[in-house]
Amino acid sequence: MEEMKNQESGERYKDDTCNMCGGSGTVDDKGTICPDCKGTGVVMA
Repeated sequence: MEEMKNQESGERYKDDTCNMCGGSGTVDDKGTICPDCKGTGVVMA
């Protein structure tokens, strides 16, 4: 699991796939903004 692989760069992730859960959404340096997992890494269906 590399959910925080770009943390040190301070850049927003450029892709549109959440690194926490693999769902549609993005993750930035402040944490996830992915609507699927909300930063938990677990998709809440």
